[in-house]
Amino acid sequence: AYTQQQQGSLRGPYDMFVGGAFSQATIFALGIMPYISASIILQLFTAVIPYFEKLQKMGEEGRKKITQYTRYGTVGLALVQSVGISIFLESMNVGGVPVVPIGGIPFKLLTMITLTAGTIFVMWLGEQISERGIGNGISLIIMIGIIARYPTDFLNTWRALQLGQITPLRLVLLLVVMVFVIGAVILANAVYTVSEVQQMIITQFGKPVGDPVTSAGLKIKVPFIQDVNPIDKRVLEWDGNPSDMPTKDKLYISVDLFARWRITDPLQYFLRLRDERSAQSRLDDILGSETRNAVAKHELIEIIRTTKDRKPLRDALLTDAEKELDMGA
Repeated sequence: AYTQQQQGSLRGPYDMFVGGAFSQATIFALGIMPYISASIILQLFTAVIPYFEKLQKMGEEGRKKITQYTRYGTVGLALVQSVGISIFLESMNVGGVPVVPIGGIPFKLLTMITLTAGTIFVMWLGEQISERGIGNGISLIIMIGIIARYPTDFLNTWRALQLGQITPLRLVLLLVVMVFVIGAVILANAVYTVSEVQQMIITQFGKPVGDPVTSAGLKIKVPFIQDVNPIDKRVLEWDGNPSDMPTKDKLYISVDLFARWRITDPLQYFLRLRDERSAQSRLDDILGSETRNAVAKHELIEIIRTTKDRKPLRDALLTDAEKELDMGA
């Protein structure tokens, strides 16, 4: 009876996402929600904290570290939330009889360990589902938790119809609206457009499938299962930070770097970098280093000479940089 009273409160939607585990006070009462909260917090950190922003630009290695921090944050949030649940359970009583006969520190510790362990298991299960290529593990767990309540909801609707709490006309209208909304959502997720300055990589369960989509127009993909990742076709700009570099004759020259680049192999670019920010960071590391090496091999007069006897440094520098980049650009 108490859990039915909570369906209209904030606990109702939370209980829906965890498949009713919260209302039943199971080991998985916290579900995957601490992991989702930790992921959101880490995403916000990448926008406001330079260290996390740098991690995001580091490519695959940076994403691994962010994932590790997300796990730590999940455990911390689960511990805090489990303390709140233990206090909430201790305050409950039915007919004047407390739900938790023996509370205190031992009960709180036991609740913290149990619920946190449940969350860690669900998090691990979601990651395993993603790694095995079955799909987005976290999304699947949330979806299964919601679907698990469908039989009960259908049964309650049927009972309401029999008791006259809902009219057949109202039920038909509700079904029509549901079909329309579901169809609109599926259509919106299945259709996408490609502009003249874009090329698309289609991924299924996080892995690229098929060839890159390079022609402009209206395209169709498998809804919900496949994702679209846009990649720019245009010539992009990279502007390095000015810096003083030592020459071969132990003098210094102030160098301001500027480059134009474009993506020639979208699939390789996506596999190695995923986004433009990671590419810009990679360019910072490689072009800056190669320019410093090129300057260090020549005397100052050779670098600043404007006569026709000047040695061609540009082609050799770009060749070395392209070997180091190896990112489809």
